[in-house]
Parts: sequence; C-alpha cells; structure tokens
Amino acid sequence: MNILFITNKFITGGAERYILKKASALIAEGHRALIISAGGEYTTRLLDLNIPFVDIPGLDKNINLLSHSEILFITAKVGSAILSHKIDIIEIDSPVVLEVGIAAAFACKIPFLLNIFHEYSFGSKHDIRLLEVLSRSGLLFFLSESIGDIISSRTGADLKDARVLPIVLDPYEFNSDDPPLEISDDLFVFVAIARLTKDKAYIDVLLDEYCQFVNRAGAKKTRLFIVGDGPFFDRYHRKSQRINKRIRKNDNLIIMMGNRTDISAFYRRADVYVGMGTTALEAAFFKTPVIVASFHPYHTSSIGYFSRIVYESVGEVVPSRVSFTSYSDMMFELYKNQKLREDLSDNGYKKICDMYLAEIVMKKWIVAYNDILLDKQHILSLDLDDMIYFRDSKRLRIKKFLQSLTRLAQL
Repeated sequence: MNILFITNKFITGGAERYILKKASALIAEGHRALIISAGGEYTTRLLDLNIPFVDIPGLDKNINLLSHSEILFITAKVGSAILSHKIDIIEIDSPVVLEVGIAAAFACKIPFLLNIFHEYSFGSKHDIRLLEVLSRSGLLFFLSESIGDIISSRTGADLKDARVLPIVLDPYEFNSDDPPLEISDDLFVFVAIARLTKDKAYIDVLLDEYCQFVNRAGAKKTRLFIVGDGPFFDRYHRKSQRINKRIRKNDNLIIMMGNRTDISAFYRRADVYVGMGTTALEAAFFKTPVIVASFHPYHTSSIGYFSRIVYESVGEVVPSRVSFTSYSDMMFELYKNQKLREDLSDNGYKKICDMYLAEIVMKKWIVAYNDILLDKQHILSLDLDDMIYFRDSKRLRIKKFLQSLTRLAQL
C-alpha cells in the first residue's frame, strides 16, 4: 500500500510526530508513505528518516482565504504528488485540509479517511452530515472514544460507527545514546516537556502549583524541569525566576531548559512526569509515574494519574465524567508515597505495552486500510453534497478545486 498523509503544517508538535511515526512504521513493514503539508521545521526529521514529503505553501490556510491563483497552485501540486507517487489511500489529518483531501480523492478516484486528533476540531451543526456519512462508511477515526463523545455532543451527530485507534508509540525512537543528565542523585525531580504555547497553559499553572507543593510538603532538594520552547518561554522564565526566590531556601528550583534533543535522558531521570499526549505515553514507557495534564481551557487541574484514569485519553480530551485534582496535591502524594510511585510505574508501563506500542496499533491500521481499499467503489459512490458542498461558504471554491483537479487527473 501507498498511503498519503495530508495535513496543514509540519511543525514540532504531537500531531506531526504521530504522522511521522505512522509513516515510519508503514515503511518498516514494506509499505510506502508520502506526507503533504504546508511545511515547517519538523520536515528535517522526514529528511533524516528518508520519508518522502511535499511542501505546498497555502495548505495551512482555510480554503475561503485562498485566492483563485492559490487554489490552482495547490491543485496542481496535490494532484501531481498523488499521481506521481501512485497513492492508494488518502488519510486526512487536519480539518484545515478536509475539503482539499476529499476533493483530491474523488478527482483521482482513490479512497480516503478522516483521522481526528482533537475534540474541538468540529463543533457546528453544519458538520453533522459530513461526520455521519464518514462514520457510517467506516471512514471516520478518532484517537480516543472521548474525542468522539465530545464531538458528538457538540454537533449532535450520531458517530457510533466511528473507529478508535490510539496514539502510536515507537520505543525504538528512544534507542539513543543520550548521556545521563548531570543531576544529583539525591534530588527529587519533576519533569514537564511541551511546546510553550497558549493551549499548553497547564505549564503556567504548574509553576504555581509546584510552589504550593514545596510550601505544603516542606520539600527539600527538589527540581521542576520545564523542557521546550515557544512563544511563552520568556514569560514562564520570568515567572520561574520570581518563584525561585521564594522556594530556593531548602534547595528547590524551577529550571527552564529550553529546546533539547536529549529527551530520553529527561524521561529516564524523572521521578514524576507531568504532561499530556505523546509525551505522557513516552514517560510511562520509561516507567515514570505520570500526572496527566489537559489543554486550555481545562488546564487548571490534573485529570488523574496515567493508568488510573477510567478512559483512554491522555490529556487532550476532558469528558464530563472527569474529576479534577490540583497538581500540588498529586505532587505531594507522589513525593511522600514511594509505593504509589512504584505502582503507577508498573501499571503505566503495562498499559503502554498492551495498548499503544506501534506494532500493536499499526497492525490495526493496516487492517483498516485494507478494509477501505476493498470498499473503494462504495466510497467513491458517496454523494459529495453530503460531505462538503452543503457548506455554502465553501461550495464554489471547492467545486473549482475539484474541477481543476479532475482535469489534471485525466491528463
């Protein structure tokens, strides 16, 4: 099989790392893969791993913001890439490229699927017909049941037939020679790894909560390492310096590490990890107890310990049944209770091995791709009106795109 992953950008983020891992796993199994995006700094990893990719400026724009000439440019680039690489299936991995991906599939007569990473990707009743058609046809995928639950409640769509395949974790990614961190063995270490942006606002809360934990526990010789950069780095750095003046008396410090490449060294040294998504899974793989964080605006408290939360999400999703707990309470509990740390370490590692390893998840994906290929004729017989044309604001532009791409495919 030859799978096309089409997304809006390729920066250093969880969604991009997820796509990269899937593409790598497919290639390792003897399949082929191509990634189309608007480009970004993370394409350097695609070069390192020899994964084919095509950068198309403009793919990160809403289709309504594209000029006629930009639509023609994207049409030519997408169509040429699909035809020259002999793509079998298109996997659409961002709502921004939804119309482009579906139109390309119909024009080039190949099946497609929509893979949704985030619960707030769709929230309008105008999305109901699209989502229900894809769900009934086996073309709608979520990373967790909770994503589907929230999208269904936000839109009113019946998504009971959507499929759930979780985040892919590839342990071989960490078979590195990263030297151990030069951190004293007698320090108790908390670690958080994230791109410092608005949606990762739990980092801001975590700085205050660490201060509260130190004061409540009378903690001595602890560290909170924040690994990552981004537009909020300077703000958090200034805040950490102010907090450090209040807590350094008993050798407690927040250390802003900035961007690092030796990520596995931090997982290995952490006594406790705080985070979400892929990094939470990676930390659990290294047998580190994990406090699960969540996106803004549900970022002010934790949603539980990994391996103890009663649903499969690792932070992106906050369903209504979640009970929140303050970070400082959980940090205090883990700091004082070694048996709890050991239990969370063992159970978290087991959950990773049972659910998230690439060899397990990708077997399910290959079955899903084969099912879609076998159902190709039915998929291509679906009514585009039920998926994209009913969105009045996009109707004319997407028709132009489809017409242009169809002409290109017939050449």
